[in-house]
Amino acid sequence: MVELPASLPVTLDEARAHCRLTSSETAEDGLIGIYLQAATATLETDARISLVTQTRRLWLDGFPRRGEGCRAGEIRLWYPPVQQVLAVTYLDTAGVERELDPARYRLDAASTPPRVLPAHGYTWPETLAAANSAWVDYVAGSEPASVSPTARAAILLLVAHLFEDRSAVTSGTIITETPLGYDRLMNLLRVPSLD
Repeated sequence: MVELPASLPVTLDEARAHCRLTSSETAEDGLIGIYLQAATATLETDARISLVTQTRRLWLDGFPRRGEGCRAGEIRLWYPPVQQVLAVTYLDTAGVERELDPARYRLDAASTPPRVLPAHGYTWPETLAAANSAWVDYVAGSEPASVSPTARAAILLLVAHLFEDRSAVTSGTIITETPLGYDRLMNLLRVPSLD
């Protein structure tokens, strides 16, 4: 990630209420804040989505070519929704960093996952034959108020789980994994893998 979100999709007050703490019980606020960050990052990773506006960078080992497991040289942008592409940058065959003219590519934000394609009549340029020789910077996510109730509920379930069960294993009780409810909610949000 290039730029972290300015806020989280669930507030500290909402998490505190979900953990059945009153507004005057603030001793655990620092810990609940950490749990909110961890739960949000977990949901984004598990579901391959961006919840709140953030800038991401996708690294590529060169540009895809037609017939290399993709259609029309598409670059899949995981972690939708994608608002805009900020830049497509690459190392040319001499190792010089170049930014591609935006007229040479287009964003297809309607596809799942969204993708960047060469504009009509263009192909991707040749790159240095090296790891991470091309990259796409893009803005993904939405405003916190636009985050779905499903995503917010999944985050709250994880926060409550972390708050109540503060270790990986609890002895003397029946051992259970993260609540089934989280998995069900996360699966409703997950961007399907196309591989």
